[in-house]
Amino acid sequence: MSDAPGVLAESRTGLRTAAKSVRKTAAARHGFLAGRSVAMTGLDFASVPFGATIGCFSPRLDEFDPLALVLKLDADDFPLALPVVQGDGRPLLYRSWKPGDTLKANGFGVKEPLDTALPAEPRCILVPLLAFDSAGYRLGMGGGSYARTIAALRSKNKKLIVIGIAFDEQKIDHVPHEDGDQRLDWLLTPSGAKKCRT
Repeated sequence: MSDAPGVLAESRTGLRTAAKSVRKTAAARHGFLAGRSVAMTGLDFASVPFGATIGCFSPRLDEFDPLALVLKLDADDFPLALPVVQGDGRPLLYRSWKPGDTLKANGFGVKEPLDTALPAEPRCILVPLLAFDSAGYRLGMGGGSYARTIAALRSKNKKLIVIGIAFDEQKIDHVPHEDGDQRLDWLLTPSGAKKCRT
């Protein structure tokens, strides 16, 4: 059952403040080793079809850095893509990208592919987060970009695989949510991959 709207907004605001502190501490404590652990796990657990495009992300501030995993996916010949902000209230647009391609910083300071990069339709996307629970609900930064993006991609492809990447410390008992919020299929942390409970 979803939470009441007023309670939802208040509880999410408080959670974001606490979650940012937890993530910052985890990033400082684990850093590079966390990224390497996730790369060693890889994505075999999700059964992503070979040749399917994987949507990655450029980390912002102290978000989990997926670079080691991204480099492994590139070495395994998976086509890759990165999201581009299209504006308030709109889903993210993915554009083809591979390590070494030139990137530009958007208004939030996040690196994106150039406008000349071809649009891509990922079969699997990796998403950052502030907190998560075992049911697959995630707490983001509050703009709703990923919720809109996941919904838009799932409307086109029911087999879309959504994987949240985080530090183990970012797990909480319950992420306040509404019925329209989009759940993750998997959580990938340094301790391994976990299928989200339905």
